[in-house]
Amino acid sequence: MRLLPTASVLLAALVVACSAAEADDDDASGNADAIEKSGESPPWIYEGPLPTLVEPSLVVSIAGHTLRVSGTLPEGFDVETLPWYALRSTTPEGQQKISVVYPVATGRMIKGQWNNVPGHYDHLNVRPYRPKDPDQSGKEHWGGFPFLNYHDARRFALHGPIDFATDADVDGDGANDVDWRLVRGRVSAGCQRMQGEHVLELTRMLGFDMSYAHSTRENVPDKKNGVEGKYLPISLDVLAEPALDTMPDPGGEGDAVLDVAYPKHPSVDALPEGKRSFVAPTWDANEMRAWACAVQAKDNPNLDKRIPRTGGRFDGSYCLRTRGANMRNPKTGDRL
Repeated sequence: MRLLPTASVLLAALVVACSAAEADDDDASGNADAIEKSGESPPWIYEGPLPTLVEPSLVVSIAGHTLRVSGTLPEGFDVETLPWYALRSTTPEGQQKISVVYPVATGRMIKGQWNNVPGHYDHLNVRPYRPKDPDQSGKEHWGGFPFLNYHDARRFALHGPIDFATDADVDGDGANDVDWRLVRGRVSAGCQRMQGEHVLELTRMLGFDMSYAHSTRENVPDKKNGVEGKYLPISLDVLAEPALDTMPDPGGEGDAVLDVAYPKHPSVDALPEGKRSFVAPTWDANEMRAWACAVQAKDNPNLDKRIPRTGGRFDGSYCLRTRGANMRNPKTGDRL
């Protein structure tokens, strides 16, 4: 996935996004057996540096197109291994905390209203592998990325970008590649879309081991609320518009309006003038290739039951072997 640099390219991607967005974000997973046998939408794995957080909490700003996850680092975690975009803080009790900020896309206008549901949510239903729906012929709605459901009735969720394009040379070999993209604008049917690899990392921080290929068998309704995926108690606040998320300004005193270093569609409102703002860093999955990758068909346990889901080829360096080394220093973000 690439961070798109210009408004014109973003607009081109939005056209693609709108075509697939005609299908409701609420679609169910469909027939699991058909999905697993199809070979489409491979599972993705995360082998990056961030751990499962203690008591993580999430804040989404619809108007700001940001998602912030915060939590305490597990006891004994080596803070020297944190990546450059993890914002550190220390509690009065001496606990080490981090915040990570991700770009998101939000609900488009439907029947004269922005289709978003702000409020406080106390759980997510996590489907760590959400592949193509068999009843949506010819469309790759979910890409195999996790689907984190927070609205029980309408099935709104945090999930991957849905749409892919083939108009960019991602790997530099002179040929255009299929590239999953996030358009950071009002493009979804009500969910918060994320860059696919970002939602992989988020799922890891919420407590799921994403270092192996998950199965659609995990997408069954949870007994807790009848929604597909594992019920996970979590604090999620979707801020009512026009509220913007804020956090202590790392470069000064007081709070700052939060933004993230990922381009917005031109239709997204600019941050208010005259207010202190902080642009949080983020990571580009095409540059950090050893952290997140799709599982190749020959390695996919969903297609070959003889392949173990953990250990063996999924030893923490699968992405490095299949995609190559990172192009930036994980600690500083400097290009290698």
